Amino acid sequence: MKTTIRTKAGSERIDTEESLNKNGFVYKSLQAYFNEFINSPNNHEERDMYFGSFEEMNGGSYLNASGAIEMMEEALMEYIEENNLRSITTRVYNNLDFEGLIQA
Repeated sequence: MKTTIRTKAGSERIDTEESLNKNGFVYKSLQAYFNEFINSPNNHEERDMYFGSFEEMNGGSYLNASGAIEMMEEALMEYIEENNLRSITTRVYNNLDFEGLIQA
């Protein structure tokens, strides 16, 4: 399904059957959402889970930042399809809540 999404940075037409353009407005807004969430002073535990180095993980972290953004993208596509949306305004887009997907 083709849908137009208006973000604060600009408008982009996406297809829910394809991955987002990593240079597009929508993908970059999902990255910004994740970065804002993870860098919030209240989310130090989540930041550690994504970027920490744990002995039991052979020096790796428990969670994957790019995987979190992919989950947000999948949730967005699912929301569009479930609601049969041809267009999403900036106001609606800014009110979508992805926090539950990226919390540790």
